[in-house]
Amino acid sequence: MKKSIYGNRSGFHTPNATTEVLQHLEYECPQHQFSDSSYSNDVCDSIMVDNLSCEEFNPMTGECIEHKEFKIFIPNSLVNDEGNERYSYFHISCCIDGHEPRSSDDNPLAIDLDHIDKVVKYLNNITKDGVNMNWE
Repeated sequence: MKKSIYGNRSGFHTPNATTEVLQHLEYECPQHQFSDSSYSNDVCDSIMVDNLSCEEFNPMTGECIEHKEFKIFIPNSLVNDEGNERYSYFHISCCIDGHEPRSSDDNPLAIDLDHIDKVVKYLNNITKDGVNMNWE
C-alpha cells in the first residue's frame, strides 16, 4: 500500500473505513496493487487499482493522450441521499482524464456494489481486457 497524501492514515472523509477496505482488498485480491486516492474535495474516499490505471502515450510525440484511473469509491454513509452526497454503496469506475464518462457505453467497467465481498469478486474477475461477464 502506498502512503496516503494525508500522512500515515488512509482516506480523508472516512479514514478508518478506508483503511479497513484497503487492507481487505490487498489480502483478497493479491494480483492487484492498490493505493489511497482520496482527496478532500471529493464526496467520499477512494482507492485506486494501480495496475488497472494507465497513461496512454502518443508514440510519435511521447505525450500523454489520456490518463485512465480505475477507482473504487468507498461508502460514506449507511443511507443513500445523493442530494446530501451520502452513499451507502461502493462505486467502481474508470475515470478518463479526471472525469468519469456518464454513459455506461463509454464506461463499461462502472458498477455500483453494496458489499465489499462483491467488490472482491468483481476485482478477481477483471483484467485490462475487461470483466468476465459471468463474474456474479
